[in-house]
Amino acid sequence: MSGSLQVKGNMYYAVLSIQDDKGKNKTKWVSLKVPAAKGNKRKAEAELKRVINEYDARGGVNYADILFCEYLRNWLEEHRPNITQITYEGYKIYLEKHLYPYYSELGVKLFDLKPLHIQKYNMLKMGKEGGKGLSANSLKKHHSVVRKCLQHALQMNLILYNPADRVTLPRIERYQGQAYTVEQAKHLLDYSKGHTLEVPIFLALQFALRRSEALGLKWDAVDFDNDVIHVRHTVTSMSSRIERDGTKNKSSMRTLPMLGESKKILQKLKARQMEEKRLCGVDYTDNGYVCCWPDGKPYDTSLISRSFTRLTKRLGLPGIRYHDLRHSAASILIALGCNVKEVSSFLGHNQVSTTLNVYAHLFNSSSIGLMQKYDSILSGSGTR
Repeated sequence: MSGSLQVKGNMYYAVLSIQDDKGKNKTKWVSLKVPAAKGNKRKAEAELKRVINEYDARGGVNYADILFCEYLRNWLEEHRPNITQITYEGYKIYLEKHLYPYYSELGVKLFDLKPLHIQKYNMLKMGKEGGKGLSANSLKKHHSVVRKCLQHALQMNLILYNPADRVTLPRIERYQGQAYTVEQAKHLLDYSKGHTLEVPIFLALQFALRRSEALGLKWDAVDFDNDVIHVRHTVTSMSSRIERDGTKNKSSMRTLPMLGESKKILQKLKARQMEEKRLCGVDYTDNGYVCCWPDGKPYDTSLISRSFTRLTKRLGLPGIRYHDLRHSAASILIALGCNVKEVSSFLGHNQVSTTLNVYAHLFNSSSIGLMQKYDSILSGSGTR
């Protein structure tokens, strides 16, 4: 980058030839804050060199003039190698559908972004200024993208502070998952036999698998010799189907026992799929997934939610989410007297505290039941 020393208003200025955010060359005057007095020229030249080096470090781009919406988009692409594909696609949806249109219309520059701009966005997206309301949890995800972007700008000395840190977010109401009773779970298992969702329902209730884990389960992770299944592959969908040799977190990669009836069910399913593969011949899509169509093609993630809602309604069962089958499995285990550490490990939670946050009320109820039994035993013993 080139630059020259100029005097204006009795002050030294650096006159730089730089590129704007569209790649066009333009002249930029930067005050060096050095008076054009005798003996100050050497100091001004040193400041000129410092300013040129600073702009060179930024790639020659005048970030003082860049719009926040453009910086946000550039940051996401630059940040892409550091995040998972699922995270990237989620961020991109927030950006393209919500953040970019708003801040583009606002036309605010990165350096001029204030907490009030972000607060107004939050108010609009919550539906308090005529917009369609988002949940507090969704808004928190949007805010997280903005804050991380601005934190990077702060680290690069492009802004003086992170305005996202000065915004108050709405309090998130924790979702209380519903659960089926043992009788309702059995009813669902019985009447889902032969249905498209037979296997996903079985995996969710028997092994408390998440949707991504159930759809991601492959036959090479089902060990019939040692009677276990390994949860280590997931399938999710954002703007595209994402297959990943990994799980939500490290603790979600777990090995679960496959005993009795569950082993028989999976063995029968394996035999059925082998026969379907034989009948389809070269037209069979062999991806190795447990949950698939008769021609071997894997289930689409959106199928689960749509079909599950219709099925439970037809069976006259309470309307719950497919994910609540996982809550049902956990609730049944707790009712059987399993301790929090056992349940946490079975669910693949990252911390025991996560399990307690979700199921504390059930553990309390279970403890009451156990204490009642214990009390009745002591009372019947004649001890006073």
